[in-house]
Amino acid sequence: MTKILTFYGCSNTAGSELADHIVLGITFAECNKIKKDVTNFQIFYNKDNFKTSVSNLGKTMAYGATTSSMLNLQYKNFAFGGESLEASLLKILYHHNAKIITPVSNIIVLGITTQFRSLLFDTSRLSEFQADSIVLNANHVGEASKEISKHFLLANNQLNIDWFFLRNLLFLKSWSLEHGYTIFLQPTFKGNLLQSTFNGLEYSNFSYLPLFKSIIDEIQHLVPTHETLMGVMGWPPAEGRMCGYGHPSKIVHDEYAVILADALRKKGL
Repeated sequence: MTKILTFYGCSNTAGSELADHIVLGITFAECNKIKKDVTNFQIFYNKDNFKTSVSNLGKTMAYGATTSSMLNLQYKNFAFGGESLEASLLKILYHHNAKIITPVSNIIVLGITTQFRSLLFDTSRLSEFQADSIVLNANHVGEASKEISKHFLLANNQLNIDWFFLRNLLFLKSWSLEHGYTIFLQPTFKGNLLQSTFNGLEYSNFSYLPLFKSIIDEIQHLVPTHETLMGVMGWPPAEGRMCGYGHPSKIVHDEYAVILADALRKKGL
């Protein structure tokens, strides 16, 4: 039975922006020029069904699709733009409970996003599977999310946010072992597993710092490669390596797929 390489994560893993120019029937460069003029992406994506069609097509072009093809594995991508680690974790648990994924069929790759995102259940839509991610440090989110983000950040300092992030990763490791899943935790943003400030001088006397570092050490073996998608893109990115709203281009996704596939082979896939 051919295994299904199954991806979760945020817009980087979902292949956001990769198919925009294809849907519009223009070149990649022409699409980027339009985005330079239309700085608000919500206005750019206001056409009927644009987001849905481009999201589905983008996933077929993302690094996960190329990686799966290189490893001769089936491919499924459940990543979603803006998704937080908590939302990805919830989705994985729900999919397992609903038998959408099983440890026999699916190998999980979680494209780890930044920790500056949280999860919000929509209490007005309890009958739907609705759990929205809130980007805590972005200016382009809606006013309601901005207000929620402000209160969240007032109530939780950097160390709280780091702890929530590490706790979720540690839980996912334990859960996958208990249920027999092969799982990989692959950072996609430039930097280490945890893009944190706790290594800075202001936290050098933090009592729990050794514990935080030991948790990172404990989950490092689940990380296929310390190369990240955003790191491969480079900063500042060269011409053609970044989409108009900041996501890596198809060129970068393909380069990254080679790196990730090689790392997964070394892990036994």
